Amino acid sequence: MELQLRFAVNTVLTDERIHGDFHRLSQVMRNVLSNALKFTPREGVVTVDAHCVTVVDEDTGGRNRVVRVEVTDTGAGIAPVRDEWSIAFQ
Repeated sequence: MELQLRFAVNTVLTDERIHGDFHRLSQVMRNVLSNALKFTPREGVVTVDAHCVTVVDEDTGGRNRVVRVEVTDTGAGIAPVRDEWSIAFQ
């Protein structure tokens, strides 16, 4: 059986650099993309969006530019969790 997934990457990044643990960031991206591909139906769509956003530290008022990566797919997904841990994923 041959998959016919459509994979789209949308990015608005220009000369941004990402500072972080390369191996851990790569591991997270591989896992997220692997799951998206594994659980998306044969003719589904997996989309990766990456863009820079400015976040403000509530304590110091300092501003930082961060890269926000969103992976969406047309797979069944998992039921939302309604507890204190779910806030970490919103």
